Amino acid sequence: MKEDFKNPSAPDEMSRREFIKKSLQIGAGVAIGSLGILESVPSAEKPKSPEIESARIEEMPDHNMPVGFKRFKITVKYEGQSQNELVGSFFSLEDEHSHATLLTRANQGEKQYFEPTVNFEAIAKDLAEKNKRVALQIAGAFTPDWQNIEGLALDEGRNVGQPNASKWRGLLVIENGNPRIVHFDDIEDFGTFWREATQKKYSLFQQIPVIHNGRIDTKPPFKADKEYEFRFFVERQTTAGISRGVVNLSRKMNIANALKVLQEMATTNPPSKISNALYLDSGAVSNGFFYDKDGKAYPMVDEQFQVKADGFTNLLTFYSQ
Repeated sequence: MKEDFKNPSAPDEMSRREFIKKSLQIGAGVAIGSLGILESVPSAEKPKSPEIESARIEEMPDHNMPVGFKRFKITVKYEGQSQNELVGSFFSLEDEHSHATLLTRANQGEKQYFEPTVNFEAIAKDLAEKNKRVALQIAGAFTPDWQNIEGLALDEGRNVGQPNASKWRGLLVIENGNPRIVHFDDIEDFGTFWREATQKKYSLFQQIPVIHNGRIDTKPPFKADKEYEFRFFVERQTTAGISRGVVNLSRKMNIANALKVLQEMATTNPPSKISNALYLDSGAVSNGFFYDKDGKAYPMVDEQFQVKADGFTNLLTFYSQ
């Protein structure tokens, strides 16, 4: 792969620890950085998290989503336990009716959705007027300062990111409303890719690739003993091809168990397996919603964080049309 996606004259990136020290302070001894990772004063050692033996997904018909979307429940079996436990949801984009769009604070035409604070209801209402029924709204890209998107980013071909790439080697790309994962290692010529992205008005942003071609990618920058309610955009290989969706884990777990869920989240009828997965920002911007076919909103949030409603810089919005 050609390493021409980053300006060699750019200054060295500060370490994640250095950034967290400079990030927003919320409460005594607590800081939240662009990764949505909580750092606090030392506490007593926590017991080791039980390891996950297996994970499975089952459709949840009690939450009928808009046309083109399905919601599945994710259950896992922990070592030493006989019963499966509910740990989250998988929101699947099922057919040509399911689409995605990226809304950003940097886009003057979308800025009103983020100021003074993020307004999910206004977004759902405005899209409904365009015959687009919202199914899911969540943050996607990181932010270094609560105002801008970290790394490279486009909003319908317009540059809304930083001049240089971040160190994360994954991209979530939206072309004509269709989202997909692109890994830097799979791009032959980044200059050609970028020109095509701007000319064809792609929306995209950088993120952490946690699974690439069925294998765990670069070790994610999360402390092994810390537990979070993780969120990922995934590509699932099935006998019919590739389907895509969002995994939202509503139970806290460490990164090893979260990756185990993704790897083991298989089905047998039809056979399926997660082939690619990209982390999505959460932490202080973990507030999000999914919607049923009647437009009723269901909140999602990692309750161990104080939501910074004025800190959202982008929203990944999935809709039916």
